[in-house]
Amino acid sequence: MTTIKSTRTPLWSRLAQTLAGDILSGRLPVGSLLPTEAQLMNDYGMSRHTVRSALAELVHLGLIRRSPRRGTIVTGDGRGAEFTASLVPSLPADAGGRTLLSIRRMICDEDTAARTGFALLTPLITLTMLTKGPDGRAVARTELWVRDAARDLIPYLTPQSPRSVLALLEEHAGVRCRSMHQSAEAAALDEACSKLFGVPEGSPALVVTRTYLDRRPVPLIHAVETRPAGVRACETVFLRSTAARTAEHEGSPASEPIPTD
Repeated sequence: MTTIKSTRTPLWSRLAQTLAGDILSGRLPVGSLLPTEAQLMNDYGMSRHTVRSALAELVHLGLIRRSPRRGTIVTGDGRGAEFTASLVPSLPADAGGRTLLSIRRMICDEDTAARTGFALLTPLITLTMLTKGPDGRAVARTELWVRDAARDLIPYLTPQSPRSVLALLEEHAGVRCRSMHQSAEAAALDEACSKLFGVPEGSPALVVTRTYLDRRPVPLIHAVETRPAGVRACETVFLRSTAARTAEHEGSPASEPIPTD
């Protein structure tokens, strides 16, 4: 009997994650048959209700199809089909713009979960965008992983839309961003990015990573933006609060200074 480690996650969800992991890894390839309900019950020591709930989740994710006569068939590997398009930039040609390089649906696998913070099995939409400056030169390559909370979100994720991906997600999926975590680090451009920017491989670059979280906090969007050296990635302005100014006027510190080391 196979044992699944005990956590606070419901048994059916843990079984779904285990089976999805077998599908995503290729151990259960597309077209293969899953074990019967009775076999799964025996292999994992779970009830029929638990097994059926796990299989229902995999059906919802598009990984399997259940047939009364043929059994349970693996129908997808969770990565979806990729679409490439040459779309009209959202800004006039003389003001730069964005080009959508690729967009696809996928189910979050272990590598993606470790990289982005999304939970395993989360339905995602992934996009790759190229931003150009006023002179037409590429200035940024952005990869986004978006929680697919709205099944009809893809038609709205185009460069023609002047609205941000976050604004579209909030409107069409009914979610709300509570916080954003950002980090930046120096890096060397790999071969693919160096070709996009027209610079030698290994050239210096700035990589800015942003994760937008809801109130729980669970990721809504994970974005990785790569910009070659010499291109301003972002500008941040900090405004002093009214409370801080009042405290200073009264001669009392508003807060302890933040260490810079």
